[in-house]
Amino acid sequence: MAIRRKVSVRKRPTQERARATVDAIIAAAEKVLASHGLAGMTTARVAEVAGVSVGTLYQYFPSREAILAVVIRANTEAGHRLIAQTFEAALALPLADAIRLVCRALVTNYGAGRAAIQGPLTDADTEAGHAPQHRAHLDQIRMLLRGLLVAQRAQLRVDDVDTAAFLLVTAAEGVARGLAHAPEPMVGNEALIALMSDALVRFLVAET
Repeated sequence: MAIRRKVSVRKRPTQERARATVDAIIAAAEKVLASHGLAGMTTARVAEVAGVSVGTLYQYFPSREAILAVVIRANTEAGHRLIAQTFEAALALPLADAIRLVCRALVTNYGAGRAAIQGPLTDADTEAGHAPQHRAHLDQIRMLLRGLLVAQRAQLRVDDVDTAAFLLVTAAEGVARGLAHAPEPMVGNEALIALMSDALVRFLVAET
C-alpha cells in the first residue's frame, strides 16, 4: 500500500464550526490508529469515531491518505517543538542533568502511553516515502546534540563530539522505533529513563 495520492486537504476550514469538524476528524484518526493500527484505519471508521458522516469527512479530506498526511505533519511538528525546547533547557544544566532531561523527553514521546499512535505513524510515514524528511529530522537532532556536547565539552570524557552525536542519535532512533512498535510496554517509562540516563552519563560524562 503506497500513500502517495491526494494528500492535500480538500476544503480549508475558515469558520469555527468547520475548524471544529476538522479537529474532530484528526483526533478520531489518531484514536483509530491507536486502537486498530494503520491497516484498520478507514475513512468510514474515522468518520464514525468523529461523529460525522463520510460525506462530511470527504468535504475536507479527499482520501484516507490525506488524513494520514495531516496527522503525520502535526505529530512531526509537535516532536520538533519538544526537541527544540528540550535542548534549549538542557544547555543551562550540568551535562548529567541535561542527559536525563533529553532521555525523559524521548521516552515521554515514544514510551508507554504513546507507542500505540507512534508505531502506526512511523509505518505510515515510511510508506509515504518520507525518508528524506525523516533524515533531515534526525540531522536536526544530531546538530542540536552536537551543540550541547560542544557547550559542555569540559565535562565530556569523549573527544570526538561528531561521532558521539551520530552514535547517540542512531541509538536513540532505534530505541524510539522499538518503543513505537512494541505490542505492549516492555518496561515502564521511569525505569527506562533511569537506565538510559545512567548508561549515557557513564559514556559521556568525565569522572570528577
